[in-house]
Amino acid sequence: ARLLLEVVEEVATLRDETFALAVKINSSDFQKGGFTQEEFEQVVVWLDKRNVDLIEVSGGNYEAPAMMGAAEEQMKTRTKPSSTAAREAFFLEFAVKVRKQVQNAKFMVTGGFRTAAAMEAALLANECDVIGLGRPLCVDPECPGQILSGEISELPRVEDLAMPLILRPLSYFSIGHTLTMGTQQMHCYRALIALGDGKPVPTFKALRGLLEVQRYDAKCASNLEGLENSK
Repeated sequence: ARLLLEVVEEVATLRDETFALAVKINSSDFQKGGFTQEEFEQVVVWLDKRNVDLIEVSGGNYEAPAMMGAAEEQMKTRTKPSSTAAREAFFLEFAVKVRKQVQNAKFMVTGGFRTAAAMEAALLANECDVIGLGRPLCVDPECPGQILSGEISELPRVEDLAMPLILRPLSYFSIGHTLTMGTQQMHCYRALIALGDGKPVPTFKALRGLLEVQRYDAKCASNLEGLENSK
């Protein structure tokens, strides 16, 4: 964590009172040799002592299968564990333990919140100060304002997007889960690309989305060719 702490300390010396300093870290990178809970809590303590304004903890990133709701047990039962479903945040129970280590900074949890009721419950229980959102913002950037105003009570669930009927029998096999997660992932990317171009979010098209993102990545890669040699 030395590199992280040195960067935070350097940024802190350059900012003024109008500049908020926030750090996002994962509770686990879902790989062998990743953070233990004790190590994670220690990093949080170090950050908190360095006057960071906001510490965000998430259960993983967009590439991590557990963040996409496909932990091994979930693939078998196709349901969330009861403790997780109750609060709708995949890693809130872990975050509650980390929360006790945060004395100065505001504490943000990102990972699975979908309903206003669950968000309000977490805030009222002082389990976090700020609710973080990920995938819902990819497909509807207006949804935070809508849920705050009461216009909606539940955010878009990208994880509920289904494969075409002809491919759904694959869902009973591991390759089907992988393919479903991949198409949901690509839909988020496709939505971000469209929003970046000032276009509306496209409707979910599983295979078309995969192909469109692949073509977009190829185009971006071709634009970078020869860039290094031109310097």
